[in-house]
Amino acid sequence: MRAQAQEPVPEKRRSRRFLAGVVCAAVCVFSVFFAVPADAKSDAAAFSVATEETAAWNATLDDYFAGTLNVRVPHTVLSRTPKVLARLLADDGVPAEEMRLVVNKSILDKTLGKTASKFTGEFHHVGETNLRALPAELADPVAVFDSAHGNGDKVVLTTLKDTESGESVIVAVAVATTRGHETVNAVSSVHGRQVGSFRKWMKDGLLRYFHTKKFPQWLDSVGVQNPRAAIPCGNGVLNEKDFADSARDGAKRKNKSPNDGKELRK
Repeated sequence: MRAQAQEPVPEKRRSRRFLAGVVCAAVCVFSVFFAVPADAKSDAAAFSVATEETAAWNATLDDYFAGTLNVRVPHTVLSRTPKVLARLLADDGVPAEEMRLVVNKSILDKTLGKTASKFTGEFHHVGETNLRALPAELADPVAVFDSAHGNGDKVVLTTLKDTESGESVIVAVAVATTRGHETVNAVSSVHGRQVGSFRKWMKDGLLRYFHTKKFPQWLDSVGVQNPRAAIPCGNGVLNEKDFADSARDGAKRKNKSPNDGKELRK
């Protein structure tokens, strides 16, 4: 019996198969050389903000811009003090992890330039888009300084810029202050700051935390030569790796089997 001749594969089908092969190869190369390491993903997650927290803050701002925000009560920026601030405050003897991070409507007015600062008389121009990013910026800051006032308050450097001056935006946080019958950490100001302030704060030893990638990049962007050498490390200055290492150690302890190592102890 004569074998039936095989029909030739149409040219378009061969082209599709070739293209699929190229795509698969490209995906493999990308996964090998460009995939984010598991540790990097877990480190980023350690400083992320829960979706419901972001949604709640956006809802608060929606009320503010609609003119319906309650002026008599502080409003939640984050339901708990973020990890970096909580650790720094714990080192200062302030157990702040369970404290809310809040802001009053009057501070929002100043942040958006509706009213002037009572200290300088200047108007700030942070902008709505920047304001909506506040929880994420506080959770994963560029750097954190002790307040120059020496009262234990903190100053958080963000990636945000004043929409008019272009100055880097800081968030001043009043620590363990009372709002009503509750002890909270409160945002006391959000505004752009000149580079000279940061230089002085570093010189005075007020730097408490810096992100090892974002802070040198920020220093470089504001004209600091040899930015890594300019960072005054040591003396208890923390960075994001201190938190990532402890988080991974905690995960390992949590996942460790109760029987691990028992054979060696017999």
